[in-house]
Amino acid sequence: MDESTQKWLEVINSGRAYSNIQPDDVLKHFKKSAKQHFSKILRRYIFKEDIVLDAGCGPAYNSIYLSYEGINVTALDISEKLIRELLQVKNVLDNHAMSNLELVVGSIFELNKLDKKFNVVFNNGVYEHWLSREDRDRILQNISAVLTEHGKYIVAVPNLKNPLFQAALSDNEVPDMWEFTLSDLENELLENGFNTIETGYMFVAPGFEQWLQSPWMAYPIHLIDNLYPSLPFVFRKLLAAHIYCVAEKQ
Repeated sequence: MDESTQKWLEVINSGRAYSNIQPDDVLKHFKKSAKQHFSKILRRYIFKEDIVLDAGCGPAYNSIYLSYEGINVTALDISEKLIRELLQVKNVLDNHAMSNLELVVGSIFELNKLDKKFNVVFNNGVYEHWLSREDRDRILQNISAVLTEHGKYIVAVPNLKNPLFQAALSDNEVPDMWEFTLSDLENELLENGFNTIETGYMFVAPGFEQWLQSPWMAYPIHLIDNLYPSLPFVFRKLLAAHIYCVAEKQ
């Protein structure tokens, strides 16, 4: 197992991330995620007939949201602990929507083991955890291999160029992350056989509270989050906590 994956597993298994996932919390956050910018991006490019992979699902809020929208989603994560807890949540929430969701323990470096092709692969807050360009190239090659012809990869990463993001982030909780600009992210995708369709800036994602240095920081961040979509572009770019790319397999 590579070093970056090992460090991330240590964070999850120690309970410092996604600890004690409960059905009520998952419902609350996935309903919030439906209103978030990243979910709206997903819905622009994902259709009812698509087969979708969440490659590094974490708490799987976006995957659960999409399954409730009637979309067939496979949510994959390297953490057995996390997938086990999500399976328990799925059983509690069990209904017709949950039949669209498959939860799988697996590596982003071994997507071929799923033995399935996908119209769209996505992840949010995953790709940046690999500091080695060689590892990131391998990830993109694995994603490309399981995508259908002209399939799409939708990726969002933290905007570590934002000093406010850096100031709020707890250094003790999160392993080191690669610092991307939009052009860096686009270039890596292009060099691995993807053409960019859309790029942009976003604010926070559901569940961000666990990564803050102090709980009080959540209140002003929630306020900004509510105002963010209506702000002029220059302020959205300045305040962006994440950047994203939508890319199509060449």
